[in-house]
Amino acid sequence: MLMVPRNVLGCLVLLTGMMTLPQPVSAQDDPVILERKVSEWIEMLRNDKSARKRQGAVLALSRYGATEKAVLPVMRKALQEDSSPLVRERIVTAFASLMGDAGRLVAEDLIRTLKQDQDANVRLRTAKALGVQPEAFPDAPPVLLERLGDPDARVRAACAEAIWRYDSAAAKAKEPLLKLTADMDATVRASAALALGRIIVESEAVVPTLARLAGNDPELAVRMEAVRSLGFWKESARGASPELLRALNDSAVSLRQEAMLSLGKIVPMSPDAVLAVMERMRTDTDSSVKVFGVRTLSNLTQRDPAKMVPFLTERLDKETNGDLRLAIIDELRSFGAAAKLAIPSLQSARRDAQTVVREAAAQAIQAIEKPAPKQP
Repeated sequence: MLMVPRNVLGCLVLLTGMMTLPQPVSAQDDPVILERKVSEWIEMLRNDKSARKRQGAVLALSRYGATEKAVLPVMRKALQEDSSPLVRERIVTAFASLMGDAGRLVAEDLIRTLKQDQDANVRLRTAKALGVQPEAFPDAPPVLLERLGDPDARVRAACAEAIWRYDSAAAKAKEPLLKLTADMDATVRASAALALGRIIVESEAVVPTLARLAGNDPELAVRMEAVRSLGFWKESARGASPELLRALNDSAVSLRQEAMLSLGKIVPMSPDAVLAVMERMRTDTDSSVKVFGVRTLSNLTQRDPAKMVPFLTERLDKETNGDLRLAIIDELRSFGAAAKLAIPSLQSARRDAQTVVREAAAQAIQAIEKPAPKQP
């Protein structure tokens, strides 16, 4: 039997014990960050009694590199165990800033935090983080769907705004999102409306719900998101035209703008909608609504010069806002020779106070008077 000297056995025992302890940062890998060594920041995050100092440690270690070998285990442990929600929230922020493969390293940590953390602010920050780069967190949808029922309204809203970014979750997200459109909290309803305009599902249940919000919700922010989302559904939202036309006459300028933009995406536009857009361009007190009106009319699949050119010429003569006049001139130019009726008004626009309007008018006249190409 081989006899090992007692002092050698003692050394082996000591070495084995040392291998089980956390490995310190080596001197060459212990740079100074914000006037302290990395090892000092690690020790502060692990053991300092001051939550404020532990937050500072998270900030410093993030600058060094949250996924560095000596740092990541400490950050992960603190995310699960630190008693301060502010510290945990700061770690979530640090992890959320990691991109690509680095973000994938902490995906499980963020998903676990959203599922298990008891502090609503931490869950809120985590839900927002998971919505920023879904490609790094492919396993997040089940927890985001679960947290659509979070007791905190802010978390519900953040999960709604995150879940639509995951195409794989669209089918399962539809019903929970539809349910959230009746939430007591307006922010949640608005976030649900936003998501329902972007998930890829059949329109049968979604468009009527968005139309209801656009026409009846008492909160402007909710109506805004619903109107905007109806525009994303394009021709599938044609049945919601009455609600969009009602929004076109709302007292809120921002809602009228969104309604004008969404109407322009629903093609072909109904004759009633075209007339409503033209009337709003005559009567609205906000020039930006009128500019959006010009853009909306430009999206018509069948633009009748006999109707559009006289109308646009009339508006060019009456409007004084430079941006609006530019939009009208550009639209008249697009009609080419069919817009000859507008040349006298365009000649007047060449005397406009703004150089850019004068130049646009000259170019429009040139395009309208340009001889048609000869037929072969």
